[in-house]
Amino acid sequence: MRQLYPGRTGFGWKLGETIGAQIVSMPARVQAQRADAAFGHFLVALAGVFALLLSALNVLLSRIVLLPLSDANRALDRLADTDALTGLHNRRAFDRLLAQAFETARRDARSLSLTIFDIDHFKRVNDEFGHEAGDERLRAVSTAARQRLRRIDALARIGGEEFVALLPQTDTAGAALVAEGLRLQVRSTHAGRAGSVTASFGVAQWDGREDAASLVARADAALYRAKHAGRDRVETSAGRGATPDADKGAQLAPR
Repeated sequence: MRQLYPGRTGFGWKLGETIGAQIVSMPARVQAQRADAAFGHFLVALAGVFALLLSALNVLLSRIVLLPLSDANRALDRLADTDALTGLHNRRAFDRLLAQAFETARRDARSLSLTIFDIDHFKRVNDEFGHEAGDERLRAVSTAARQRLRRIDALARIGGEEFVALLPQTDTAGAALVAEGLRLQVRSTHAGRAGSVTASFGVAQWDGREDAASLVARADAALYRAKHAGRDRVETSAGRGATPDADKGAQLAPR
């Protein structure tokens, strides 16, 4: 080759001169398969990246937005169900708890009672000592009553000076004992300038057939009888239909 192409640079090949050629052929489907495989790997990798990004976004969204929003909603629900002055359940929450208690008592064939109680001479306290003294009395009574109830019981403020204790798995006799304990607890409470506190109680047991409104009405009628009989006492309802006029006649008694 050196003899054919003398010179100092390489074999002395000249620019543009063809010395030889080699032709290599490959089936097109091999290239297509390789391209498809490479594209498939790319798609898998891309899907993995998107999955990781989506998971990260979900975690961030949950921690930054959803969890705080859920906590805020629960806090709003608690506020909506809580009496601001006493911290007890309000009427809205009591109605829901009573409906749930009815369902449980009906399903499990268990007794259910409640006692409604009302602070005696509350208007007089507000008139003589002011509304701040009245508020102090409400808070003192709610604290005292809470201390006498079980964990399964529910205590609510359903009116100005009116409270109700929901007593699952409790019959009339048991509810009367609970009410008497609450009466003594309230009576031993001192509420600032207004002095000692008393309350009157009405007790009723669900008869297994009546609705919630009827049960509450019977307990409230028993409460009025306690007011009419001199206050600071417990009265029980005889039961729906047992004595048709037993819960009447005292409903105009002052509280």
